[in-house]
Amino acid sequence: MWIAGCNKSSPTGPSGGSVSTSDQQSLDNIISNDAFLTSDAATLDDGAASTSLSLDKATIRIMPLSAASIATAITPYAWGRTFSSWSGNKAYDQINDSTVVATITNTLTGTLWIDTSVNGGFVRKPIVMTTVRNVKLEKRVSKDSTQWVEKFVSAMQGNTNSGTDTIYITDVTFFMGTDTIDITSPAYNDYLLMGAIGRLGLHMLPQSASRIFTIQATVVSTSPDSDRVVVHYPNAVTDTRIRRPMRHVAINNGQAYPINNGNGTYTHLYRWGWIGDYPGRHTIIVSALSKRTLYDSQAPVTSQDWGIPYIVQ
Repeated sequence: MWIAGCNKSSPTGPSGGSVSTSDQQSLDNIISNDAFLTSDAATLDDGAASTSLSLDKATIRIMPLSAASIATAITPYAWGRTFSSWSGNKAYDQINDSTVVATITNTLTGTLWIDTSVNGGFVRKPIVMTTVRNVKLEKRVSKDSTQWVEKFVSAMQGNTNSGTDTIYITDVTFFMGTDTIDITSPAYNDYLLMGAIGRLGLHMLPQSASRIFTIQATVVSTSPDSDRVVVHYPNAVTDTRIRRPMRHVAINNGQAYPINNGNGTYTHLYRWGWIGDYPGRHTIIVSALSKRTLYDSQAPVTSQDWGIPYIVQ
């Protein structure tokens, strides 16, 4: 059993024009049947897990907004996102006779709910999130058939459409035992090479119930202490997805955090780790939500999400 990782390269090139109708139908079928490319809503939806510890119940570690400085301040006890609908769009760019790059955009519509039991009741805010990723497909022709196959799949980047705060991710590093995947901004231009082996290709490791996974995210925001950064990952024990708050790192390799950027923003570092994996096509997603999203009842939802797909088989 093996685990797959990434290759930092861009497979795009000069555009060669539009894709034929017959090829587009084949490409549509491949994309529609790949969970990497269509499962954003299911992956990010906290659903019926409102009683789960994965929703950070009683584990908020960031300093609340001062009620004296903001009239609409609230104290979150737990929170989650649910998505009621999503729509997808695919745009194709013909690079040459045998290569197409597809840009896949998904729009997720739903609700952020915040349990303010300390204050009483729930606060609900609308969410519209747009996720973007690219996939490079190559045409393989044999004597008896012609088929398209996925060659590269990029990381995913998602943004809320109505956010007013400043918060964004600049780097996500995924440590898998002794191997590392590093994704830099923009995430949808960092590609994962499918079907290769080695540090410059697809990282492939034997499945291990005792392997340590660590995810690390660099986040820039206007908050001088910390925002809310969580990671969604597969749980090898229960064969389900789980969400956990990432820890705010104070010092890393001699560098103290947060870093004052001198322009009203601060650079923060967050980290989380877990043990074990199991077969499947998975996506690790880091979600960074601005502080006011959870601590101000009137502030619109502002978040950015990055997703790294990988395979254990």
